[in-house]
Amino acid sequence: MTLGSKSVFILAIALIAPAALEAQMQWTFAPYLWGSDITVRADVNGVDTIDRTAQIKTTLDKTNFAGMLYLEGRGEHYGFFIDTTYLNTGSETTTVNATPAALARVEHVEGDFKSALVDAVVFLRPGGPTSGLDVFIGARLMDIDQKLDFTFNGITPIRRVQVSKTLANGIAGIRYTAMLSPTWDLSTRLDAGAGDAKFTWNAQATVGYWFGDRKNMSVRGGWKYMEMKYEEDQPGVDGGTHIDSKLELSGPLVGFLFRW
Repeated sequence: MTLGSKSVFILAIALIAPAALEAQMQWTFAPYLWGSDITVRADVNGVDTIDRTAQIKTTLDKTNFAGMLYLEGRGEHYGFFIDTTYLNTGSETTTVNATPAALARVEHVEGDFKSALVDAVVFLRPGGPTSGLDVFIGARLMDIDQKLDFTFNGITPIRRVQVSKTLANGIAGIRYTAMLSPTWDLSTRLDAGAGDAKFTWNAQATVGYWFGDRKNMSVRGGWKYMEMKYEEDQPGVDGGTHIDSKLELSGPLVGFLFRW
């Protein structure tokens, strides 16, 4: 983690701490499963097996279940939440396109991607406790391990490009929750940020059914989309390699929410 990453994350914790100490805090805990389609695109410059600047783009499309945990503490006017996600694609082989195609054809790419994400934010309800609108700021911590092994037609050895780093972005966003009936609600969230990673943004919407004697439990389902852009420079005898990556995660999520 860089000095900038530490600063962003320490700032998020400093913002959360006062909110966590507010009297009469209402707590929410929710585990989720996210059935996400994962798309990884990597532009690689300076690939020495082609002897020319090339762009390698690969897509790893497979439905994977990501584990998510959500914890929220809410006071009368403000509070905080911590949202964590872990995903692992395993090893995938896929068809890719390379330019310039006349020099060499990429036969296949084997890709492996792992990531752990933590959002830590503090939020304010500007309209008061009866309003459904929250405005929040905080940090997104991303631990990324991305490997791409690609081979060209008739050319060896396999060329590997890899991104392995921990990044932190400041984020800001809004969230709105509306009761559709005494037992059903709709919750939406939108946020974006920048920092160590070039850009990240996240959008999600869920519908929940509340039950129990105190209506303090909810079964929830919806859709979540997240996009991250990040880069890596690797040294080498050929002048090094610059990797510009874009990660897209999209799919349904289901979970169980408990409030006390």
